[in-house]
Amino acid sequence: MIEISFNALALGESPPEYDTDPHFKGLYPFRPEDQKFFFGRDRLIQQLQQKLERHNFLAVLGMSGSGKSSVILAGLIPALGLNPKSQVAYLTPSNNPVEQLEASLSKTLEQQLVVVDQFEELFTLCNDENLRVKFINRLVEFIQTQKVVITMRADFWGECAPYVQLKELMEAQQLLMAPMNSQELKQAMERQAEQVGLRFAEGLSDSILDDVETEPGAMPLLQHALQELWKRRHGRWLLWEEYHAIGGVKKAIARTADAVYQNLKPDEQDLVRNIFVRLTQLDENAIGKEQRRDTRRRVMSEELVPTGENLESLKKLVAHLADQQSRQ
Repeated sequence: MIEISFNALALGESPPEYDTDPHFKGLYPFRPEDQKFFFGRDRLIQQLQQKLERHNFLAVLGMSGSGKSSVILAGLIPALGLNPKSQVAYLTPSNNPVEQLEASLSKTLEQQLVVVDQFEELFTLCNDENLRVKFINRLVEFIQTQKVVITMRADFWGECAPYVQLKELMEAQQLLMAPMNSQELKQAMERQAEQVGLRFAEGLSDSILDDVETEPGAMPLLQHALQELWKRRHGRWLLWEEYHAIGGVKKAIARTADAVYQNLKPDEQDLVRNIFVRLTQLDENAIGKEQRRDTRRRVMSEELVPTGENLESLKKLVAHLADQQSRQ
């Protein structure tokens, strides 16, 4: 693709810098290395810093898709001036939180911050109460000498109540994250596009904003739509016809998933359906019409293999799906 600048051709001026690599995150969270593309959360990051100045513990709560992980990884950690590789122990609890903690601690040389992301996994994936108690006690010990930040879906707050020390900490030191408002979403969208030299057709950015701001998990939807638009860019321009072609914000993810699925062989499609069922942790405690709290589930490769299937074939299929997602 040849990028053309009218000013450069007609007036002899240097064209503005243009980055041909995509920096829209799709469904992935922003990480410390994405700091310069992370916008719209300045006020929230400042609030987080202020709370950590007053106490070594902070619980960041919010609905699924509200951007808790991104705010901590691409916002708070850089704002604190910490080296994420040597000073931050990052983990998700998974089914063995103590093991995850030890592994993460072993990688940090001058540890100053422990980040436990997706803390709800302590209740959805870990079934060993002794491990839960041991893990919580370790975190409480850490708070005496260093900072600890956890992120958790707000609807799991009640699960923390039986653990007295954790409950008292969370009651005193928490921040409830609201979804990004229209002003924050607009800033995030336009400044991120500006950072890579892209421009919106007249009225397109406002229309995208109108489509996304009422959606739960607005930021991941926005990032995926922008990523798809970037693939269809016309030079520096993101255009209306391409936005309609991807189905807008609300249909872009579904169309991408359908395209990947339809390109698989019939036997692979059967395996994919089985894989995603096994990667979902169903809320077995929901009663009647009560809202379910289904969550993601981490498993070993062997657990994804149906009876009679080949492990290597399944691993290749999983690798293919992961590769497709990383390209989206």
